[in-house]
Amino acid sequence: MRPLSRREALQGLPAMVCALAAPSLAVQAAQSADGSRAFDAADLRAGFSGELIGRASAAYEAARRTDNLAFDRRPLVVARCANAADAARALEFARRRSLPLAVRGGGHCQAGRSSCDDGVLIDLGKLDAVTVDARAGIVECGAGARIWQVSEAAAAHGLSLPLGTCGDVGISGLTLGGGVGYLMGVAGAACDALIGADVVLADGRQLTVTDESDPDLMWALRGAGANFALVTRLRFRALRLSGVLAGELIFPGSAAREVLALADSLPARLPDELSVFTGVVIPPAGDPRVRLGVCWAGEAARGREVIAQLLTREVAPVSQSVRETTLAQFVGRDTPGGGMSCARFGIARRPLPDQAFDVLLAADAPPGVVRLLFLDPVHGAMARVPADATAFPHQPDSAGVGFIVAWDEAAKTQAVRSWADRSWGRLEPLMSAAYVNMLDDEGEARVREAYGANYGRLQRLKRRYDPDNVFRSNQNIAPAPG
Repeated sequence: MRPLSRREALQGLPAMVCALAAPSLAVQAAQSADGSRAFDAADLRAGFSGELIGRASAAYEAARRTDNLAFDRRPLVVARCANAADAARALEFARRRSLPLAVRGGGHCQAGRSSCDDGVLIDLGKLDAVTVDARAGIVECGAGARIWQVSEAAAAHGLSLPLGTCGDVGISGLTLGGGVGYLMGVAGAACDALIGADVVLADGRQLTVTDESDPDLMWALRGAGANFALVTRLRFRALRLSGVLAGELIFPGSAAREVLALADSLPARLPDELSVFTGVVIPPAGDPRVRLGVCWAGEAARGREVIAQLLTREVAPVSQSVRETTLAQFVGRDTPGGGMSCARFGIARRPLPDQAFDVLLAADAPPGVVRLLFLDPVHGAMARVPADATAFPHQPDSAGVGFIVAWDEAAKTQAVRSWADRSWGRLEPLMSAAYVNMLDDEGEARVREAYGANYGRLQRLKRRYDPDNVFRSNQNIAPAPG
């Protein structure tokens, strides 16, 4: 049995799944019922190899949706690209007409930024080919590939990459925002494994970027990439593991506080080989479901000893599924349906006081919602990377703390978001930083917090590579004043 992913854990709610329809072969000019602008994409259609989906298309409703249905964006056209040339053409089309632009890999942006209103949505989902050079230990993939696709292709050659924890998430969004996963202790973040990328700049230039060809842009791509270029292909340095021991430890709901406190104590105690992700699911009614997802990258017998010593002595699990496997099998191919959700997450100042656990476990959420609580130790190789080595500011031994709350009726949206803000207001003084991949629509101050001391350099680079802020449908970094 593979672990329940974080996105799957929220499926206790009826998902608001958009209807699927046959794809359109061309964009049709249309005036929407709400009176928004008409659109004619004849100029874009010429020479475009992929699929163009406009508002008159039967496929439009499905194509425009993001994974988080709390954000209801309506682009003028979805440009589903067949190749990098299509992406460059769609970018040029949007810029020439001063249209808003959004770029989508997997579509899982928590803040809904992988779509836009009254603009061009560049959908890279079909650019998902993966190639592996086993001898050199290099894995390349299109920007539309999912974690499961890349992990399985690498595993077929005995290789692994430090990717995320949910198989269906897009690899480009994960990596360009940092990317925290089960191999953080031995290999760091996903962006630390990134060694090159094919990109289209805001001015239309198509480049292959490496540390040698453009160290500044490569530095920015590792953690803030969505702000600087349209990335169409990524290259990673993979690693060979001597083994993987992974699975879940399941604890009784009554032990939720004890398990959270245990996780908070772990960053300084975890060996590099062991990573632990904590999930406490609190359904609308009933006891919490408490789990630790664990992954040991190394020899299995030693891993079983360490897991038993660190994770089961203070509080006993009621069951466990830890077994010898591969990282690709462990992460899986989860594809749950979308719903409405709101996230609040940060890097905690440790150790956490009892007050933090009181807030996380409080029984004051609006009725009819599902909550998923996180407390994830950050350690090992990822914690040893200097904070200014990449745009993603690595933290020393610490923990990611926060929650996602999900609901199923639009009428509940304001009440849920207000509750999330109040709860986070009690936790935020305990945090030292934000994490860009887990930011919701929270404003400029939180984006600055995510990049910390790197923000000034990022603003200066933004002025060089994207002075008009074409790439702004993201956790946006404004260009430095010129």
